[in-house]
This record gives sequence, C-alpha cells and structure tokens, in this order.
Amino acid sequence: MGLLSLRLRCAVRGRWLAQLGSVALLGLLGGLSMFAFAGARRTQSAYPRFLRAANVSTMAIDNGAYDAKRDAEVAAFPEVVSSRTYMAPFGGLIGPDGKPDLNVNAEILASVDGRYFDQDRFTPTSGRLPDVSRVEEIAVNEVAAKLYGWKVGQHLELGFLREDDVPESGPQDAPIDLRITATVVGVGLFTEEVLQDDTDSAPLILGTPAFAARTMEYAQYAWQGLILRRGDRDVEAVRTRNVASSDQPRDTQSSPRFIRVTSVDTYYRRPPTGSVGTRARSWSPGRSDPPRS
Repeated sequence: MGLLSLRLRCAVRGRWLAQLGSVALLGLLGGLSMFAFAGARRTQSAYPRFLRAANVSTMAIDNGAYDAKRDAEVAAFPEVVSSRTYMAPFGGLIGPDGKPDLNVNAEILASVDGRYFDQDRFTPTSGRLPDVSRVEEIAVNEVAAKLYGWKVGQHLELGFLREDDVPESGPQDAPIDLRITATVVGVGLFTEEVLQDDTDSAPLILGTPAFAARTMEYAQYAWQGLILRRGDRDVEAVRTRNVASSDQPRDTQSSPRFIRVTSVDTYYRRPPTGSVGTRARSWSPGRSDPPRS
C-alpha cells in the first residue's frame, strides 16, 4: 500500500504540474495577445491623435501669387472654420562670396498668419519652434538638416530679391535686395512629411509671421490651409466655390490648385493628365507644389 500510495501521489503531482504549466503558458500567450492588440489599437489611433494635435488642415488652396484680399475671401467661405497661409519669397542662401548659393536648394516657406505654428503645426525633433514675433528665428526640416549639415544654433545668411530683377545670366548675378541673418532654432518635420513616404523629400526652411511680413514684397506664390466644418465632405464644395469665384484662367498652369492635406492628394479644377508641376527651389522663379516630402 505504501508503494502504491507513493506512485499515485507522484502521478497526481505530475498531472497538476503539467496543468499548471499549461495554464501559465496560456496566460502568457493571452497576455502577449492582449499586449499586441492594445499596441495595434494605439497604432490605429495614433494617426487621428496626430491630426488633432497638429491641428491639420482639411485641404489647401493655391490661387497663384499671394493676394491678401483673395485669401480673406476664401477664408470667409461658409464651409471654412479656420484658415492659415504660407507664402514663398524669392530668395535663398547667400554664399561666402556674398552671392546667391545655387548649390543649396532649400525652399523658404514663410508663415503669413500662423500656418505651421498654430495650424498644420511643424513638429520639432530637435530644438523648438521659432518665436512668431522674431524675424531672425527659423526652423529647417530634417531633410535640409541632413543634406546640408544644418544644426540648431547655426546661423544662415539669407538673401531676397524681386524676381523681375533677375538678369538673363541667372540669379547668381543679381544684386541682393534684402539680407537676413537667421538662426536655426529647430529641426523637425512638416505635417505633410509625417503623412507621406520620405522618398520625395525636399529641403525646406520655415520662417515666422514676422519673417513673412519682412519678406512679403518678394512673395511668389502661396498655399492657404483650410479646416472645413464637415471635413472631407466639404472639400468638393470649397473646390467648386473657389474655382467659380477665382479670376485666374481655367485649365492652365495658373488655374487654382488644391490639395487634401490629410490624404495629400493634389489636383487641378479638372483631373490632371500629367504632372502638376515641379516645386520651386531657392533662387528658382516659378510656382511650386506644396511641401509634399
């Protein structure tokens, strides 16, 4: 009896340990599954959280050359809740010889009224956002920082001139009309860069509203970001209303262009059959696509 009792106790103990191990394994697997599920939910919700935190525009409009009156008209559309604009002044980096540095191809985006500051917020990954009241504070995107070795605290000599003053020989021979010594206070990402693949990245410089006011006479074009009352459901109505009220020629390279920022989908008044054009670079006259890095 003693031997039989001992064997029974060992068998029961073995089954109990096996069952305990199975329970522990199932618990571990269940925990990992729940962890993965929770991670997936966090990832799934990260995009909407980012959009809310950055106060991202529903769409943006390019009506050609910057026009404050036209800007205000579009901002007053009944579908529009909020409007912010950036403009691109004609200029770029000045080289050690005091002339335009054509080897540095970073485009300058100057916030007219808070675009990339309180709407479509620029996200610093190093340093901070520039002070909106300071002309000399700028931020650069990570592409520009990597390409040209720019760092927080670095000083850049920027120059500007009127596009009409560029001689036939090119901007390298043009007299600089305005010079600004700017300090890089932040390196980071534009909202459009967060939303897209980085294979089409471009070097960009962000200027403050004070910077935009100082360089406004050199403005080439502008993109106006709009937050719409009903989101994407209002995009087509705004697009139609803008085209109908615009005095720009239709179906040409100067006709209104639009972009749904949250999907970064660019189109003309009619569906384009080809490229929507090339981005303007520093010291390169012309009309640009929005930053679609």
